[in-house]
Amino acid sequence: MMMNENKRHIKWMEDKTENPLLTSPELLNAALDLFSQYSYKEASLNSILQKTGIHKGSFYYRFYDKMDLYLSVLHWVGLQKMKILTSYADAAPPSQDFFSVFKTQARLGLEFARMDKRYSGLWRRLLSEEQDVRSVIASVFGEMSNDYVSALIENSKKNGTIRSDVSTRSLAVMVTMMLERIDLLVSPDSDDEIILSEIDKILCVLQKGVCP
Repeated sequence: MMMNENKRHIKWMEDKTENPLLTSPELLNAALDLFSQYSYKEASLNSILQKTGIHKGSFYYRFYDKMDLYLSVLHWVGLQKMKILTSYADAAPPSQDFFSVFKTQARLGLEFARMDKRYSGLWRRLLSEEQDVRSVIASVFGEMSNDYVSALIENSKKNGTIRSDVSTRSLAVMVTMMLERIDLLVSPDSDDEIILSEIDKILCVLQKGVCP
């Protein structure tokens, strides 16, 4: 059955509380272990709960279902990665253009994935996830990605490295959409340099048109 991403909500976000994984390291580690080794549909919620000793009643008090937990894991990992990217962006020279910043951050993102083999495993699993699962992820986190890219673009417009008449929203959406479907250009077993090369080609097309 196809998931309906238009109706997907995360329980703790709706309740306006913090990600439960912030205070439940045993659940975070068990979920991260499994989701980094298996696809979303292959991963067993029962296995995660058995590993942690958490009762289903307690789990469903904090999460709607397995997808809720999966999205919460992605949110937690994303926050750890964002801390590194934001630190770089804050320290970058004011005159550095959007495309240079983004390419450097892509490399930092891959370096972050190597900090814990589960981060790398999770990201590479995402490359091969079925489209209905990817659509749910995009529906929940797509706007967050657009906002982050938009902030980088706005900074480049302020320092004059991107024309002021360029639509921030349109460029941010194009960058985000192209990167979300990078699985069409690379495989889960592609090495980092191949991934960076494909990201560079995407940015080159956006910056200069069709590139050699």
